[in-house]
Amino acid sequence: MALRRMCICLAFFVVIAFSQSSEARHATKREASDYAEVPQNDGTEDEMLNDYGGEQNDADAGDDDEEVVNAEIVTKPNHYKPNLGDNLRLECKTQPSENVIVSWTKNKDEKLFIGSKQVKVDAIRFSLDRTDLIIRDITHEDSGTYTCDILQTTTTQVTHIVFVHEPAKINRLTASKTDIVEGDEVLLTCNATGVPPPTIYWSRSTDGGNTTTGLTDADGEFSANAIFMKNVRKEQSGIYYCLVENTGARKPVLKSITINVASKPKVHAHKGIVNTAVGTEAELICTTHLNHAEIIPVIQWYKDGKSIEEARVSSYTVSTEGARSILKIKPATDADFGTYTCTASNRHGSHSRQIELVQHPVIEDFNVDGPKITWTVHSHQQLEDMELQFRNVNETTGNWELKSVPIPESQNGPKYGVIYEIKDADLKDGQYEVLVKVKNSNGWSKQRDPVFINIDRRPQLMKSSDVLRGSLLGSSAALPPSSAMLSTILMYLLVRMF
Repeated sequence: MALRRMCICLAFFVVIAFSQSSEARHATKREASDYAEVPQNDGTEDEMLNDYGGEQNDADAGDDDEEVVNAEIVTKPNHYKPNLGDNLRLECKTQPSENVIVSWTKNKDEKLFIGSKQVKVDAIRFSLDRTDLIIRDITHEDSGTYTCDILQTTTTQVTHIVFVHEPAKINRLTASKTDIVEGDEVLLTCNATGVPPPTIYWSRSTDGGNTTTGLTDADGEFSANAIFMKNVRKEQSGIYYCLVENTGARKPVLKSITINVASKPKVHAHKGIVNTAVGTEAELICTTHLNHAEIIPVIQWYKDGKSIEEARVSSYTVSTEGARSILKIKPATDADFGTYTCTASNRHGSHSRQIELVQHPVIEDFNVDGPKITWTVHSHQQLEDMELQFRNVNETTGNWELKSVPIPESQNGPKYGVIYEIKDADLKDGQYEVLVKVKNSNGWSKQRDPVFINIDRRPQLMKSSDVLRGSLLGSSAALPPSSAMLSTILMYLLVRMF
């Protein structure tokens, strides 16, 4: 029974499969017959497509041909700084570079070019190289902004800035006067031009240009292009330099001018007081200070306001060599002593120094060296007395204490060298003003400037740190070797125990 059912089912599936296969064959035949019924294309359809669909395609194609591709400027804005007289190219590179029309405008409203047509006809120094603008022989008027625009529906442009530089130049370097007298004033002016305005530096050389030193506010008053110097000193003679530079100059520009500062002579007396005796010759010496550019002045001697020739000095001679003059006098009477004057003169003025010819003692080289006071005495006459005077500057009474000084033996004719050492019993501690006086047969010496001396006998205390350091060092140094070894053993045992 079961076998029968299986056979029936199998037969049923075979029937279904056969009927589907048959339907497929009939469908194939119908499709083939349908294609057989479609007529062949004889060109009419192509013409229709050309008349309608083809016309539409042509229209589409025409739209593609007329579509505008916008160009772009690929040049970046730039800041140009040409020098006066240079040639300059302002770039305006585009992408694409063909079939592009540009215009150039200066300062936003001055048209230069539209395409290849030059709008500003008087701009003969301007030209185009494709889309770049060329400017020849740059002038100051060419500074400004330059804009390149592409002529198209979509705006695109680039703007360059041009700033024309003019290298720094010195037109004139002048001085109100180049030969001046010490104490006068002078104005130095450096007339310089350039764009941007140049910076001016001033310097001076006093050694012929080998070295220079920059001028400062101590030398004068600075203005934009000048320096005004008042009360000019002799040492300010020299070569003055004006140096100018700006960003347009390839190197600084330098000019110089020489200023000569002359002065009236300055006289120096070797000694202000000279001791001599009747019948003993004395020398009075003076010199003048000069620089290499000055003419040696005329030197003359006077006594008590009268020229040496009119003063009726008993016996004298004058010898002058260059800037040095020596008056030798051999007094015959007391009238030959007095005040002599050495005067040097030139066309700028004169200067004088006085020298006293005396018979009383003359003190020189009065100095203090610790507790020692030293001085020298000049006297052709016999010395009679000598003393030191002390006054404590910290006491209100201000009384002078006198200390007599033994008269030494002459060591070099009329010259005496004296050394006085202050003993503990002489003065108590304090600061003292000290004077020295010497007397000979013609009177006391002329008082001269005092010296100052400090008396301080207090013992200097040792610092506690030094005492402690010394104790420690001493105890360490005194430690015997056996004690040191014992200490080491004890330390070792302590370490082992703990």
